[in-house]
Amino acid sequence: TISRKNIGYAALSFLYHELGIDTVLNNRQRGTKFSANLNSIFKMLVFSRALFPDSTRGAWENRGIFFEEADYSHDEVYRALDYFLAWRPALVRQLHERLKTRYGRQTLLFYYDVTNYYFEIDEPDSLRAKGVSKEHRPNPIVQMGLLLDAQGLPVSYELYRGNTNDGTTLPSMLDDAVLDLGMHHLIMVADKGMMSGDNIAKLRLGHHGYVMSYSVRGADKAFRSMCWMKRAILPSTIRTARSLPNTRVAMRPERYG
Repeated sequence: TISRKNIGYAALSFLYHELGIDTVLNNRQRGTKFSANLNSIFKMLVFSRALFPDSTRGAWENRGIFFEEADYSHDEVYRALDYFLAWRPALVRQLHERLKTRYGRQTLLFYYDVTNYYFEIDEPDSLRAKGVSKEHRPNPIVQMGLLLDAQGLPVSYELYRGNTNDGTTLPSMLDDAVLDLGMHHLIMVADKGMMSGDNIAKLRLGHHGYVMSYSVRGADKAFRSMCWMKRAILPSTIRTARSLPNTRVAMRPERYG
């Protein structure tokens, strides 16, 4: 039994309610037969992850450290995860809208990249599969695409099977941003792993802009010549190129309102 309580999480609790996370969860739970308070479980997981990172079991065992309702079992915590996953789109939309209205989130410039996580399991499954590990491990991995705003705050994420090529994840993330979050005419910033004909076509057909790194050394002669033109569209990029001769930026020089 934990006798000491943590009061420092009050700042996180204020932000949690300011963003309306509790409203989404409480409203959604009304349509379920789940007996434990899902909002209390979610708060426990969020506060624990931010302040005392641990496993799900470890977070549950230390749940008494907060001045919050803690009358739920370990099994109920695991069963609650299925609900949180099903409500992920609603939670992401809620966070995005609150960040726009309360904190002035800008919706023009976004950053996108893919990372992965390895799992120490014997056999791959429908999600965890052998792929190109960022940590050069032989274990099955899961790919995660992460979209950030101009301030570096997460906007959305998506999980992909471990053997998914990084570059093929951008279209689905773009669809999520446009369809689920209602964002239009955005500029996507990404590394050269996202530079492909399909991705560029997807962005241009959607009237979006893009800023992506591109290797000049591996480009054709016409592109190399364009990069070294004396009167380029992006003169600052060309000046920077003198100190970084192997990389360039490809950008659609259009106006966005």
